[in-house]
Amino acid sequence: MIPRKSDDATANEWLARMTTTSKLTSASAGQQFASWLASQSSNAKLGVLCHSDADGIAAGAILHRALQRSGCAIATIVTEKFENAWSESVRDRLQAGAPGALIVCDLGVRARAVLDALPTCFIDYHYFSDAPLNGMVITGFQAEPCPTSGPIAFWCANAIAEVSDLEWIAAISLLSDVGERAPFAELTSTKNVHGLSALREATTLLNAARRPSSGNAEPALRALLRASSPREISRGHSPDAMVLRQAQQEVNRAYTEAKRARRNSAGAWRLSASTRRVRSTRLSRKSGELGYPITLSSARTPVTAMGLCISADAAARKLS
Repeated sequence: MIPRKSDDATANEWLARMTTTSKLTSASAGQQFASWLASQSSNAKLGVLCHSDADGIAAGAILHRALQRSGCAIATIVTEKFENAWSESVRDRLQAGAPGALIVCDLGVRARAVLDALPTCFIDYHYFSDAPLNGMVITGFQAEPCPTSGPIAFWCANAIAEVSDLEWIAAISLLSDVGERAPFAELTSTKNVHGLSALREATTLLNAARRPSSGNAEPALRALLRASSPREISRGHSPDAMVLRQAQQEVNRAYTEAKRARRNSAGAWRLSASTRRVRSTRLSRKSGELGYPITLSSARTPVTAMGLCISADAAARKLS
C-alpha cells in the first residue's frame, strides 16, 4: 500500500518512502487488491470508474467482469469528453449509483477524494504526489518495466476470480499505451493466440470511440464487457461493434480533411527582396512560423497574411 504523505514530509522524502514500498509485481497487486476488497462490506455495491481510452476501459472491463464472477454487485461508468474523476458531472453519476466503495482506473491520483468518505482503490501507473486518506493506491509508477492500468487490473482480478480468458483485454491496454514490444507476458501470449493484427484493429476501434464530437466511450466499454476475443470487436456485428466502426470512419474523414487543409495552406513560399531571394521549405504553424504562400516586394515592408504579420528581413533571418 502506498504511504500517504504527511504534512511535514517533503515531496522527495515521500517519494523515497514510496519507492521502497511500491515495486509492483503481479502477486503484490493481487494481494493488495484482495486485502482492500476484503475490508469492504460483503453486501456493499461496488462502483468502477475508468478513463475513456483503451487502457482505462480495458482496466474497467477486466475488474467489472472479475467482480461479477466473484459475486459482487458492480456498476461501471466511463468518463466522457473533457471529464476527469473529480468533475462534478462524474460525481453526480457516481452518487446516483450509491456505491459503498469505489475503484478508479487510469484517472490519476490526488489528495482530494473522488467521493467524500467513500473507500476508494486507485489503479494507475502515472506519477502522483499524494493520495486521499481513505484511498488505497495500487500503482505501476516506479516499477520497471512499468505496467499500464490494464495489466495491473488483470493482476488484481486474478486474485479474486478465474480470469485467464480476459488476458487479451490486458494486452489491448499494453498495445494502446506502450506498443507491440511491451515486455509483458500478457501481450506476448495474446499475440500468439489471437494474432497482432486482430489486437491492433480492436485497439484502434476502442480508442476511436472517444475521439468524435460525441466523445461517448460507452460502446467501447460495453464491447469489452461482452466480447470473448479481439476479433469480436474488430470483425463483429454487434450494435456496439458497428458504432465503433462508425466512430473510426468519422475520425478517418476528419483526419483526411485536416491533411487536405494543411496541403492547401502550408505549401512552399517565396520571399523576394532587393538584394536576396529566399526559397523556403514547409514551415510549421505549430512553432509559430508563417506557413502560407506570400510574395514580398520590399525587404522592409511588413506584410500581413492570414492574420500574421512578418517582414521580409525577419523572415530571411529565420530561413538563413
